[in-house]
Amino acid sequence: MTSSTAVSPVQAARPSGKHDPAARRGAQRTGRERGCWVYLTGQDLERAGYAAGEPAPFYRVWGGERGRYVVTLYRQP
Repeated sequence: MTSSTAVSPVQAARPSGKHDPAARRGAQRTGRERGCWVYLTGQDLERAGYAAGEPAPFYRVWGGERGRYVVTLYRQP
């Protein structure tokens, strides 16, 4: 005879301070700013070809009506 008790899946504990690329994050806005800041992690910049010691890249943003934005990074202005 088999037991039909439901077993919940075990969730692996994430180490404290680890970046989860799939998690939603809130943009930052302070003071009188009308826009907002979006943070790109060092891992994301390295994957895009920017080393840790390089200056921050220049960027350009294209926005869409449905809430999707594209950020393109550049090495020179």
